[in-house]
Amino acid sequence: MQLKHYQQEALDRLAAYLSLCRTLDPAAAYEKATADAETLERLGAARGFTPLDDIPLVSLKIPTGGGKTIVAAHAIATAARATGTDNPLVLWLTPSDTIRTQTAEALKKARHPYREALEDTFGTGRVRVFDLSETGTIRPADLAQGACIVVSTMQAFVKTERRKCNVYKDGEALEPHFAALPPGVPDGMAPRGEDPTRPACSFANLCVLHRPVIVADEVHHMTSSLSLDTLAALRRAPSSAFPPRPSARTTPSGPCARPNSSPRKW
Repeated sequence: MQLKHYQQEALDRLAAYLSLCRTLDPAAAYEKATADAETLERLGAARGFTPLDDIPLVSLKIPTGGGKTIVAAHAIATAARATGTDNPLVLWLTPSDTIRTQTAEALKKARHPYREALEDTFGTGRVRVFDLSETGTIRPADLAQGACIVVSTMQAFVKTERRKCNVYKDGEALEPHFAALPPGVPDGMAPRGEDPTRPACSFANLCVLHRPVIVADEVHHMTSSLSLDTLAALRRAPSSAFPPRPSARTTPSGPCARPNSSPRKW
């Protein structure tokens, strides 16, 4: 599927920002990436960076109907190239269980544009998609041999809502991922209940281990300090956020790309 000009330009701007993050801290990289006169005019009062530890965090402003989900699929490849990995773990966050299911189904479907966008970069047969309920089936080989995308909701990671979907639960299914770790509990990981000298074999700890790229759909649902602190705790690699409509007040950090007036014009 051929991207429209404004979609490709948004991805190019994201790539430029992430490239700057190789040598600059995220805030300084953002300032430099958005300092040209045209970008300053486009972003206006929306320009600004809210630090989240040392983690690159920006939003791409794609208006409703502008194809934000296809841009998100391509942004995964952009982030993978920027971090120099061929086998990224990706956490794709949605605002509801309904959208979570729809997104996972589309990403799993052969010849769907979202799926093709991923396979064009990582290769046919090297993209694995898991709904949050399927994380127990992720094997170490999956993470070593291609891109793994886990589709979840933000609510599943908010600690005050653990009962809803417990990504922090210790279980045998994920034990192989932690078997090679040296004794002790790495920084950022929760310990195992019956053995506090070992990390819990949970999906949350798996995220800490692999520092996933995070894509957030409709990021205005994630602007609370609790949500951002939860993401920071995963210690993830660069993340991209895709709000449903331009609004400076609905993003945790400023945009690095924004259309002039419509999704067809930049």
